[in-house]
Amino acid sequence: MGDNRVSATLQTASHVLVVGAGLIYLFGYIIVSLFDATYSIADFTLFRTKVVAVGALFVVLVALAMLLTFRMFSMFGFSMPHAEFTGVPVTDKNRTFLFTDVAISIAAAMLWANVVAAIFVQSISNISQTARLACSFLYAHWQVCMGY
Repeated sequence: MGDNRVSATLQTASHVLVVGAGLIYLFGYIIVSLFDATYSIADFTLFRTKVVAVGALFVVLVALAMLLTFRMFSMFGFSMPHAEFTGVPVTDKNRTFLFTDVAISIAAAMLWANVVAAIFVQSISNISQTARLACSFLYAHWQVCMGY
């Protein structure tokens, strides 16, 4: 009885792994083929490691975005304890402001990620322009949070 259960579990796991690997390869093949098509490159070689890497990166990034979304909105039991650092309870009246605050914070994080990317590219004018934009954006966000 125990051998039958282990065998069924191993068989199910192998099927899931094969389907998962096939989906990763399919996503990668579609993405790489579309990218190559934009440059009029017709390369239909089936077995390329770049396809697997692109597919795996796509699946990881989509899974990360889904997990973060599920945790943010406490869906499917993915929730995290929130620290009450402001002492302001969340009500229906201020829920819109909370979502606005989260949206502004995400945009600010994207701006600072752009600053870091500009540093790696080493474009001085791009770094200074992006840093000024990010600082002014964060100052505006601080004013909104403080109620000015």
